[in-house]
Amino acid sequence: MTPVVVRQRNQITIPKAIAEQAGITEGTVIDLMYANGVITVSLPGHRAEPVDVSRWAGRFNGVWGRDQEEIDRNIRETRDSWERGPTQ
Repeated sequence: MTPVVVRQRNQITIPKAIAEQAGITEGTVIDLMYANGVITVSLPGHRAEPVDVSRWAGRFNGVWGRDQEEIDRNIRETRDSWERGPTQ
């Protein structure tokens, strides 16, 4: 990750090495998107397709237990087994 400074009128400069790797030159149009605290810069036509996570729904039923009590117990036991550093 390369930090950049936002200048007057919200302008940023894309570092030369990154611009060269991406093929960005003067006049290149880029897409900007903001979501959940993250700004994404992409070249038109190069955006990742959204992933439909609904196909995973229900795939892991029973992994932590058969009922809520068993799930809570297993998670509690797992957390209790973690090594923890000193607390302040």
